[in-house]
Amino acid sequence: QMMALKFLDSNGTGFNSAAIECIDYAIAKGADILSNSWGGGGPSQALDDAIGRAQAEGIIFVAAAGNDGQNNDLVPAYPASFTRDNIVSVANMTRNDTLSSSSNFGENSVDIAAPGSSILSVGRNSDSAYATLSGTSMACPHVSGLLAVLAAEFPGEGYIALIDRLYGGGEPKEVYQGVTRTGRRANLAGSLALPSALAYPEIVVPLSDLIVTEGAAITLSVEADGGGTLAYRWTKDGVEISGETGSSLQVGSVTPAETGQYRVFVSNSTGETTSTGSLEVGTADPAFDSALGGGGYSFFTSGDAPWFVDNGESQSGGDSLSSGNIGDRDISLLQTNVTGPVDLAFWWKSSTEAFYDFVFLYIDNEIQASIAGERDWSRQLLRLPGGFHNVRWVYIKDQNKSDGADTVWLDDLQIVDVDALYNDALESGSSNLVWNLEETSWSVQSLFTKDGQDALQSGPTDRDSQSTIETSVPGPATVSFWWKVSSEPGFDFLKFFLFTEGSQELLLTINGEQDWSQRIINLDAGDHTLKWSYEKDGAVETGLDAGWLDQLEIVLTPATVEDWRILQFDSVDLLNSEKEDTLWGDLANPDSDFLPNLAEAFMGLDPKVRNAEGEGTFAISTDTDFLRLVYRKLKNTPGLTGVVEWSVDGVTWSATGVTEQVLEDLPALEIREAKIPIGTNTELFARLRVTR
Repeated sequence: QMMALKFLDSNGTGFNSAAIECIDYAIAKGADILSNSWGGGGPSQALDDAIGRAQAEGIIFVAAAGNDGQNNDLVPAYPASFTRDNIVSVANMTRNDTLSSSSNFGENSVDIAAPGSSILSVGRNSDSAYATLSGTSMACPHVSGLLAVLAAEFPGEGYIALIDRLYGGGEPKEVYQGVTRTGRRANLAGSLALPSALAYPEIVVPLSDLIVTEGAAITLSVEADGGGTLAYRWTKDGVEISGETGSSLQVGSVTPAETGQYRVFVSNSTGETTSTGSLEVGTADPAFDSALGGGGYSFFTSGDAPWFVDNGESQSGGDSLSSGNIGDRDISLLQTNVTGPVDLAFWWKSSTEAFYDFVFLYIDNEIQASIAGERDWSRQLLRLPGGFHNVRWVYIKDQNKSDGADTVWLDDLQIVDVDALYNDALESGSSNLVWNLEETSWSVQSLFTKDGQDALQSGPTDRDSQSTIETSVPGPATVSFWWKVSSEPGFDFLKFFLFTEGSQELLLTINGEQDWSQRIINLDAGDHTLKWSYEKDGAVETGLDAGWLDQLEIVLTPATVEDWRILQFDSVDLLNSEKEDTLWGDLANPDSDFLPNLAEAFMGLDPKVRNAEGEGTFAISTDTDFLRLVYRKLKNTPGLTGVVEWSVDGVTWSATGVTEQVLEDLPALEIREAKIPIGTNTELFARLRVTR
């Protein structure tokens, strides 16, 4: 069965909100495959979320890659460039088995090619009109139809297996290598003939185009996933590098001899995928580093027009860096290399065509944030893990129109401590809060505050996007904070979410023009994640288009001895030396048969008798020297002390010989291990004695 859903008008324009309605309608009606011969505009969180709802129902989302002849790895084309595993991005091939010159491509972002040139299609001039058309909009339904046949032929396979069957049965062609993820064109006969669908290899973290100073020590690496055993091979300028069969390649101290184009091939029994990156020796301009604050970084610029030092625009009153003067479909790129772990902060500003001409922030070839339109200076915060990282700012113009100054600026790149910045601005009273930055990060500012000092402000958000921060705290506790919003009433919201034991609950929202107000939430026992998110819909900007947060206070509720025991020792691990035979349960009653071991012993019952489920009620240790007991201990428990003790008869208890170590030191608690000496004993009781 087929279902036609229309949201574009006769001129081919429409709103993301209408596309989302179509997706949700198709989900409700039980669709299996969505064929999407449309695209345009910037990234939309709401649209991505809708595709995610389809993903959750096992629905495949086939998307046209676009018809701008551009590299989607550099210039994303949505919705095809969203990264969910139910999306298949389709390029346009000609009758000569070549990629059409108008087709978008992307070694990491476009999956497969299909016929899309000179295709007899229905026309729009009348209900009976036909026309010969070309484009990825013609290629997309070929793949959708192929997947429909596969779904009918293999009804027991889920959406991932069907997509893997599509890729694995495709016809490998060198002409599609490096421009699509699979290097293949769709082939129904090949997909039908596959005996099974092993997960097609996928490069999760691809290579980057690097510019480095001479003598820099560089390791090229990728992260890949896929079914079975993955094999690797490397080439430089098309020539195989002998002996290199791993996911990384040690280049060493870079000289001009090491520069060139590197490609890694990752394969399994289903097929092969590639990632390509260039390595270039460049000369860094010290004026760039000086304009950005003199942090000692080497900056390199490339693309259709270079970045340059701008003496007339700055966040801090000095110089800044400005993107190059580029035309339609051009890019201006700035990059540097950073070694983590490190927290970075920088300021950026844009004056461009809103929703179409973006500056993208890439970390290791993955988009982290973007801005477009008339955006004043705002601060972006980054958390980079350990290792080498390539950081790029890429200004990209679409195929027509220029607005504003047609420029983006960058200023004041600094190493910071994000946790300290946030905790100080919020006067949280705790230096232990660790913050997770999602989407566009919040920034510290002093213009809008509750206490006249500092507060956090949501980051710049485009339509259908969000700016989010979160932190985790233990309960029981009382959380209070002040917040404020200036947004489009009824459509753009500042929200507060609570995550507890894997479930998310939206607790509070404000919108419109709302001045500072306080909220107080009581948290039950357990671990909780607090999340604040400023979220925009797909149209209209009103007010200052932001949310603010100030004076966050978290008061951990002092636990009683009984609460503390229940919270921390409901799930105690009694482990042998090989960390096997884990026994779960209350310390006094690990088999949960409602009779504590001590009571059973005093009643003359054998605590070692197995319960109805066949589980032993005693931990059996194969370590002849020690019995190990692992438990959790909250840090904020003033006045409470816990001592692990042992007994051979359940009457006389001792801590003699017991040693403890911290296995894991978390912000709110410690995971500890106690070693109890066994000696010549064959049976031992163990307990935690809590005193106050």
